[in-house]
Amino acid sequence: MKIPAKTKEYCKKCKRHTEHKLKEFKTRSPRKQSKGTRRHEVHTAGYGGKYQAIATVKKKNKRPTFLAECTVCGTKHYFVIPKRMKKPELVK
Repeated sequence: MKIPAKTKEYCKKCKRHTEHKLKEFKTRSPRKQSKGTRRHEVHTAGYGGKYQAIATVKKKNKRPTFLAECTVCGTKHYFVIPKRMKKPELVK
């Protein structure tokens, strides 16, 4: 789905609707010391066999998350489109 790269959104800092630049939000790499990672390491160590979590069916589409930056003051906030889509594409 094609989405415009610039939209008019409400800016909390400016307290009015201003033009925002959209950038696709990407998640960072998972933490090495998180509890789930440590638990997985313990289960897979030794001769205990392969540790598998309960299989759940994941949805194929996601709601795209963007990072909106105000062109006036430069404040950033999340901008989520409440529709599921396969490939969001920013159009200039």
